[in-house]
Amino acid sequence: MVSHCWHLNTPLRRRKSRGAADFYHVTRDGAQAGIVPLSEQDALLMAYAQVQPLPPLALVSSDGIYRLPAVELPPPQRALLKRIGEPFSDGWRVDAASLPFVRRLLVTLGIVIKPA
Repeated sequence: MVSHCWHLNTPLRRRKSRGAADFYHVTRDGAQAGIVPLSEQDALLMAYAQVQPLPPLALVSSDGIYRLPAVELPPPQRALLKRIGEPFSDGWRVDAASLPFVRRLLVTLGIVIKPA
C-alpha cells in the first residue's frame, strides 16, 4: 500500500541510494492504492504524455553548430540522439544538417524547438 498521496496514473522515480532509480506507476484497486513497476522508457513516455503541451526548447546557434538544453529522454530517443548529435555538459550539440532529424525525434515526444 502506498503511504503518500500521489495522483493516480502518475509515473514515479524512486532512488533508495546513489544507485540507479526505479520507476513505478501509481494505481488503485478499489480503496487500495499501490505501485506497479515500470521501465524507464514507459515512465518517461507516460510523463511526456501527461505534461502536454510542453514549452518550446530554446536553440542556441554559433558557427553552424546548434546547442540544445539537456532534457530527459526515453532510452530509444536518447540512443538515437547520441547518433545524430554530440552530448556536452549542458545538453546536446548538433550540426545544421542534423537539425531536421533532431526536430522530428523530439516532436514524437511533443517537444518543439524554437527557431534559432
